[in-house]
Amino acid sequence: MLIMKMILTLLSLLSIWLEVDALALSDFVSRCSLNDPYVNSCILNTGNYLRSFIRNGIEDIGLPPLDPLTISKLNLTHTAPVSYFYATLNNVAFYQMNNYEINTVNFRANEGVLNLNFTLFAWSFHCDYDIYGTIAKVPVVGSGHAVANMTQTHGTFMMKKSNNSCDTIDVILVMEIEDMRVDLEGLANQELTNLIINDNSKLVSTEVSPVF
Repeated sequence: MLIMKMILTLLSLLSIWLEVDALALSDFVSRCSLNDPYVNSCILNTGNYLRSFIRNGIEDIGLPPLDPLTISKLNLTHTAPVSYFYATLNNVAFYQMNNYEINTVNFRANEGVLNLNFTLFAWSFHCDYDIYGTIAKVPVVGSGHAVANMTQTHGTFMMKKSNNSCDTIDVILVMEIEDMRVDLEGLANQELTNLIINDNSKLVSTEVSPVF
């Protein structure tokens, strides 16, 4: 999942791993002590402060640009109540991925648990695609170029030490896209398919949110 990958990258750069005693990020942010009763505020402020740096990447610490964030290839298999599809996305470019706000942080060092609630504001992606299946019961079969524009997206992220292994971390991410508009070039019945999908955009948003 793309957004999970982005969050994990951000957290690794923040050094918020559950076995460390403190976190710091080069000269970009202040140091947060895990023994500080205000560590949650420190993590939240640090994560939000990074927005002004990560758009163009931070070369000194190996962070690639997030606007756009490019991925050469993604293979997707998705099943939902009224949607299922198999898709290959090539030359994927995500825009405005730095346009986020971390709303709440709950870090419990003694339990090895980190919870984040965040909002990803208007964002979009472009790609070349090959797809077979349905979206909200609308057949989508074909290949071509796709553009998707998302409105506000809400997310809940949890990372914790696995009960089965001290060296394993379990990660859970739940996403909810409020609304979206898509333009799929290359589909059979392209104009009608795009019209139906966009006329039912809120349902489509609910159906495809787990993909991200």
